Amino acid sequence: MFNGLAFTLNEDVWCLPSQEGLIIGSGDRVTKLMRCNPKVFDVVRSIRAALAGGPAALERIAGAQKAAVPNGVLEDILGRLLECGVISIDPPASKPTGRQETALSVAVFTDETLKPFLERAFEGAGQDGLDWACTWFDCADSAEVSGQSLSEVTVAVGCASNTLARIKHFPGLNTACLQAGRPLLLTYCDGEKALVGPFVFPGESACYRCMEIREQANTPTPRHHQLVRSRIEEINVRSSPRPSRACMEDAASMLVNELSSFATRRRVPASYKAVVERRASTLSSVSRPLLRMPLCDACGNFVTRPRVAAWAV
Repeated sequence: MFNGLAFTLNEDVWCLPSQEGLIIGSGDRVTKLMRCNPKVFDVVRSIRAALAGGPAALERIAGAQKAAVPNGVLEDILGRLLECGVISIDPPASKPTGRQETALSVAVFTDETLKPFLERAFEGAGQDGLDWACTWFDCADSAEVSGQSLSEVTVAVGCASNTLARIKHFPGLNTACLQAGRPLLLTYCDGEKALVGPFVFPGESACYRCMEIREQANTPTPRHHQLVRSRIEEINVRSSPRPSRACMEDAASMLVNELSSFATRRRVPASYKAVVERRASTLSSVSRPLLRMPLCDACGNFVTRPRVAAWAV
């Protein structure tokens, strides 16, 4: 069941046995109670002890535990622990290595205004041990992108320096990612506010169209909102006010931090099922929950089956 892979316990998530099951937490906070036989904790402890022996030792431990645990229970518990972030799967190291790097193939759709700030943010994250394989596209290319062209990337990113560019370019990118079944992370500037999210996981979390529907429902004059959307092609996006340097730096930094959380899986991204807003002037952040819309015409058309949750905590 290990397929030659080694299990490692995450550093920032802990797990303790109790009479009611396994208590899972992060730092000083309890995040989940997994109801199961507390003896299952011995499985996790045995796996940790066998790490030094490599995959072969793990296979022996698995065989011994299968004899003591009813058929299918071990696989189920380990699967649930993986979802909760208590354990993670890493390829076994055939040779001693120094810094562990996480490769991430990213398709970045951005305008020229934000691109220099994003390049610096990605470069800084690479120095921290994350290996970015970025393919850069102009934001205008999102209208022609297809799901097939995104099938090989790990995650797609959409960036806009103003609200008009966001309204004009994000819908096409959202549709392409839903077709390809690939995660999509969005960030944009609105005046002096930098926003990141939603982090779209097709079939699991709200998509960009879900956010548009909620925005329209909360607009005092929905008819005017629809009019702007219908005539967006006639508006010169480049004439929109340019955000401040601090705002664009915030947007780039927040985006790369979210991608780092996604790549390392050390914590749930803040933009998962939410939109995070930060003001450059006060450095204050606000997180607004964003749930899927049951009648979303984008999710409903392209997501036809349930998806196993990527983040269970």
